[in-house]
Amino acid sequence: MNAHVPRTPAELAVLAQHHAPVAPALLGHLLWCLHTPGAGVVAVHGEHGHGLATWLWQGEHVQVMRWLVQPKGEVAVLWAALWKALCAASGANEEHTVLVQGALVDMPHWASLGFVEQVALEHWAPDPEGGFEEAERDEVLPLDPAHTLALLHLDRNATGEHRATLLLEHAFAARVYEAGGRVRGILLPVLGNGLILADRAVAGLELQRWLLPVVPRIVVPEGNAAAAEQLHAWGYTVVNTELRLVRGTMPRFRPELVYAWPW
Repeated sequence: MNAHVPRTPAELAVLAQHHAPVAPALLGHLLWCLHTPGAGVVAVHGEHGHGLATWLWQGEHVQVMRWLVQPKGEVAVLWAALWKALCAASGANEEHTVLVQGALVDMPHWASLGFVEQVALEHWAPDPEGGFEEAERDEVLPLDPAHTLALLHLDRNATGEHRATLLLEHAFAARVYEAGGRVRGILLPVLGNGLILADRAVAGLELQRWLLPVVPRIVVPEGNAAAAEQLHAWGYTVVNTELRLVRGTMPRFRPELVYAWPW
C-alpha cells in the first residue's frame, strides 16, 4: 500500500472525489484540516483499496476525525495500512492516547488496533411533526474574553482534555449560560456539529434550544439522562449510535456534562 499526504487544495479536491457520495462535505473538512494547526490528512491506495484519514492533535491526545475506507481486497490489510500511515504522518506513537468515533460495525477492526470503548454517542433527529421550545432565558449571553477560563475549565472537567487552541479558534457566535455570577454552560455552535457543556441541566437544555434550529441532528452521549428526556419530549429519536474509542490512557469523559458533541 502506498501512502500520500496531500498538502494543497487541488490535491484535496482530487482526494475527495475518491469518496463521491460525501465529496462536497468531505472537501470542506479536508480544507479545514489544511488550515487548522495540529490537523492533517493522509491517504493510502493499492490493491486492497483506498483509505483516507484525518486527525487533530488536542493537547497530548490525537483525535481521529475522519476514517473512510473503500476496500477492494483484504479489509484488514487496508485498515492496518491506513492506521500505520496515520501514525507516521501525525507523529502518534505507542505513548500517545488516540481517540476515535466509530460505527458499531467497525468495532472489531478498531479492537484489533488496540482500541476499547469509552462511551456511546447517540445521534438524535427531529420528528417533522414535532419541535423544540424557543430559547427564552436571559441567562444566555455572548461569550466574551472574561468567560475564557470558565470555558476551558468546563471542557477540561467534562472531557479530561487540553483543547484550548481548538476551542478558542471556534468561539465565533459562542454563548454562555451565566447564573449567580458563574458560568454554568457554554455553546460553541461552529465547532463541528456544535459543542454544549454544562454543569447544570437547566443550562445545558437552554443552550440546546440555541443550537437545534441550525443543526439537522444533535449528538449526545449515552448517560446524559436530562438531555435524553428533553429530546424525547421534543419529538427527537435516536437514529444512529457511534462509539467513542480510546487507545492508550483513558481520559476522563463525563457524559452528564455534555449536551451536544461536535463529531
